[in-house]
Amino acid sequence: SCHDVLFWKRYVDDTWVVLPEQHVQTFLQYINSIENSIKFTLERETDNMISFLDVSVTRSDNFSFETSVYRKKTHTNKYLSFHSHHPLSHKQSVVFSLLKRAEDIPSTDILKNKERRFVVSVLKANGFIPDFIKRCMLKKSSTPRLVLPHDGLVLLPYVKGISEPIKRVLSRHNIQVSYLPPAKIGELIPKPKIIRKPDLVPGVVYKIGCNDCPCEYIG
Repeated sequence: SCHDVLFWKRYVDDTWVVLPEQHVQTFLQYINSIENSIKFTLERETDNMISFLDVSVTRSDNFSFETSVYRKKTHTNKYLSFHSHHPLSHKQSVVFSLLKRAEDIPSTDILKNKERRFVVSVLKANGFIPDFIKRCMLKKSSTPRLVLPHDGLVLLPYVKGISEPIKRVLSRHNIQVSYLPPAKIGELIPKPKIIRKPDLVPGVVYKIGCNDCPCEYIG
C-alpha cells in the first residue's frame, strides 16, 4: 500500500527514489557495498514530503503528488535590489525567473497563485515598485518576441544614463548589445595565492578500478 512506500534521496547527484519501506535499508547497504570509496547517504520524507532541488514533493494517501517551490530554512529572500546600479534588463530577469518558477513548479492553480503572491511580496521587499512588477508580468504573458539575426555583438560596461543611448544607436545598425556587470570589490582587491606542495594537496584526483574488467576510472 502507499503507506509502506517511502521517498528518499542520495547526495551524489541528488537522486530522487521511491522504494517500499522494507527495502530502503537493504538497498542502501547494497549500493554502499559496491565501492568502499563511495558512500551514499539518504534523507527520508517527513510528513509525506521531501525536497528535490528546488521542488517540494508531497504525496497524499491515494498516492497522488503535489509539487511546490522549495526554499531552504536559511533562504533570505534577498535578490538584486531594484535600486542597485544594474540595467533594467537584469532586474527584469529577476522578475521573469521567479515568475517562471511560480508557473512551472507548483502543480495546482491554488499553489501557483500562492507562489505568485509570495514572489510579488518578496520583490517589493527588495525595492521593486509595483508598476515595474506589473509591466514584467504583462510582458511575460504576452506573445514571445521574434528574435531576428543581428550583424554583431558588443559587450558594454554598464553606466546608467550612458550605456542606454549607446545601445539605442547600435541597435539601429542591427548590432546586439549586452551589458557587463560592474566589478565587485573582491575582484578589485588582489588575493595572494597560497601555493601548496603537491603531497599536501588533498584528494583532487581519484581512481576506481572496475570489478569485471581491467578498465579504470580517474576523476
